[in-house]
Amino acid sequence: MPFKFERLEVWQLALDYVDLMYRISEELPPKEQYNLASQLIRAATSIALNIAEGSTSQSDAEQNRFLGMAVRSLYGNSGLSASDQPPLSHSSRPADQG
Repeated sequence: MPFKFERLEVWQLALDYVDLMYRISEELPPKEQYNLASQLIRAATSIALNIAEGSTSQSDAEQNRFLGMAVRSLYGNSGLSASDQPPLSHSSRPADQG
């Protein structure tokens, strides 16, 4: 018998997103392989985990809290993983930010 969250389309999409972040992280420049790749993968994994944990909540308020954390993880990743932009690196930052 599957867990409740395993039947949720959003959870299945979150797993696809984790796979995408792994693929993106493999294409990062060598100097970004550790820090940025780790951040992308941890945030993507957090999305799926928060959806799963929220689905077991005892109240709507608690479920909404976990879904909110999942959304914030997605927002945190969205700027770092945009496929139409090069990954952030120290060399691509303006001089006053680096």
